[in-house]
Amino acid sequence: MNYKHGLKKEFVCNVCKKDFATADALRYHLTIHTGDRPYPCPFCPKSFKINSELRKHYRAHKELTVKCPSCSLYCLNEEDLRKHIRRFPSHDITHVYVEEVDE
Repeated sequence: MNYKHGLKKEFVCNVCKKDFATADALRYHLTIHTGDRPYPCPFCPKSFKINSELRKHYRAHKELTVKCPSCSLYCLNEEDLRKHIRRFPSHDITHVYVEEVDE
């Protein structure tokens, strides 16, 4: 059995046999094999493997103030919105309206 910083690595992945010191580390590792991202962001299409990643990402949304008129994406500024719209031709770029979000 391997050790890490004095801890036994007693949690073993049943897919690749890699071992971990904690159950949480193993649980996170297993998402590599399953592809699961059970923590979706309510503000954009991103999803995350663990809740702490979602919480970190969620903080970034507090700074986002410009909303795309064609989808639910928020951007930091109008220039980022223009870049987003250029990437998605299906969005109507003829009339871009900026919606400022009050905190």
